[in-house]
Amino acid sequence: QNDPDLERECVDQLIARRVDRILISPVHHARSRRMIDQARSSASIVQVDRYASLRTHRVLTDPRQTIGLVLDHMASQGCTRFAFVGAADSASVSISRLAAYRTKIKQIDASGIERTLTGDYSLGWGHEAANRILRHWPEVDAVVCGNDLIALGVIQELLKQGRDIPKDVAVTGCDDSVFSSTSRPSITSVEQPVTAMAVHAIGLLSDHFNEDPVTALLEPKLNIRESTLRKRECASTPKGTATSVANQKNEI
Repeated sequence: QNDPDLERECVDQLIARRVDRILISPVHHARSRRMIDQARSSASIVQVDRYASLRTHRVLTDPRQTIGLVLDHMASQGCTRFAFVGAADSASVSISRLAAYRTKIKQIDASGIERTLTGDYSLGWGHEAANRILRHWPEVDAVVCGNDLIALGVIQELLKQGRDIPKDVAVTGCDDSVFSSTSRPSITSVEQPVTAMAVHAIGLLSDHFNEDPVTALLEPKLNIRESTLRKRECASTPKGTATSVANQKNEI
């Protein structure tokens, strides 16, 4: 339930039962840190997808590549005015994706750095965000969304307001969930290498918990679909490959 206090209770119970290998996706980028750092004195910890501590292993999809793939693709389709719709969430993945957008967008659309909206990971927020974009930034022709559910809400509202997708506004999601391929129009989305993440996480669990922390940054895959395809282009980019970087503390 994204509750750091409940998370702490659960990990304490595992440690009390002498569990010595724990995979965790921390619920809070700051409030989960102390709990993880304390648990690592008793167990080998690997953080997956999200992270809070820089002192334990991390297996992540590179947020810079995640956002870079969608921005470069949308620019190649002729988009010039961008907005980002994400979640005001305490999880590291939400923070990292917004930061990656603000960094990358400077190279494509300098004014796009100001066009950011954060709410929650919900269909309703996607609808609300689309209305805000139409009111405040009617010139926007590309919307980058923090996940597929937000993207679905954005698309539904834009269509309701008479905008053509993708001719008037292109929209992308993240995580390549079932919504991305089954909605109409289908949604261009970034797929996380889930199997590779699992393999790396299990492999890192075998390391002694006192070893220096390793960050495994894995490359995502862009699945291009109807919501952005203004020009003829291949269906997807090549699958990414995993890259492990030892002692990488502050890159992400």
